Amino acid sequence: MKKLIVSSFALVMVLGAAVPALAVGTGNATTGPFSRNYAVTVNAQLMSVRNRNTNTTLNLVGSSAETGNVTSSFNTVGGSGSSGNAESGVLVENQVVQSNTTQCPCPSTSDSSAYNSITGPFSTNVAVVANLSLSKVTNTNNSSIVNLVHSEASSGNVHSDFNTVGGSAQSGNAVSTVVIGNTVGQSN
Repeated sequence: MKKLIVSSFALVMVLGAAVPALAVGTGNATTGPFSRNYAVTVNAQLMSVRNRNTNTTLNLVGSSAETGNVTSSFNTVGGSGSSGNAESGVLVENQVVQSNTTQCPCPSTSDSSAYNSITGPFSTNVAVVANLSLSKVTNTNNSSIVNLVHSEASSGNVHSDFNTVGGSAQSGNAVSTVVIGNTVGQSN
């Protein structure tokens, strides 16, 4: 029973001494004669981010506003004719999505250490720490926006002819308004 308690206590002492050394870094400590001891720690982080955005927007817009074509003709006593106003409005707005890439920070490698401590005679002790980090980010944005807009406003073609006493003809206003807004995003 006494041997079991002493053996358990010795195992706890060995593990208790080894765990903090493993948590801090890599190393060989208190090696015996003619022993070979190797310890390796590799911290590697590989990251590849690829954002590909392709956008093609084509707007074909036609707008027309006409007023007029009023005739007041061949009246004996006066005559009048009028047309109202004509308005046409076009609003085209295009937006292209933005591509964002956020990389996670690399793990800290400043706490890494390698050591050989209190080595015995004729022993080979090797401790290696390799911290590798590779990060590749590719953002490709292709955007094409084509706006083909035809806007026309016409007024007039008013006639007051061959009236015996007076006569009038009046056409209204013709207004055509076009507003185009194109926004292309960016890669971050």
